[in-house]
Amino acid sequence: MPTEQHTPSAMPRTEIDGLTELIARLEKASGPDRSLGHDVLLACGWRRTCVGHFYGPLWHWSSPDGKRSWPEDSLPCPTASIDAALQLVPEGWVCSRVDNRRRYGDWLVKLRAIDEEQTIHVAHKSLRIALCIAVLKCRTCGRKLKSLAGLCQHNRDKHGER
Repeated sequence: MPTEQHTPSAMPRTEIDGLTELIARLEKASGPDRSLGHDVLLACGWRRTCVGHFYGPLWHWSSPDGKRSWPEDSLPCPTASIDAALQLVPEGWVCSRVDNRRRYGDWLVKLRAIDEEQTIHVAHKSLRIALCIAVLKCRTCGRKLKSLAGLCQHNRDKHGER
């Protein structure tokens, strides 16, 4: 019988603390990292299920809506694939800008809420990781929790946007 497992880093004290910690880990990352990619998927609602054992556990991943699934060895990693990272953009948000800022040596990603005046700006050396960070920040801004009131505004102030 399949069993679900979540990695310790994806099981936060609170959901917001967990996302904040994961964002901090992504900001420190310098390139693709499969373990970090797994944590991003878990934070976005993906499920990891043990479906058997053969020289160790065999894992199968399924999307939050249950429409897509992959065995772990062929799972697209969002920290290594632009397409995989873009698939995680939450419903109600669009990727409205991607710039290679050669002068600064990084990529600028801008995600915008369709029905609200919220915008997320993220800069990182890796486009894929910048997309993952932006996706997680969208998920935190989408929460209607008092503890998040300043997070989106802080992000706008940090990048000089109003």
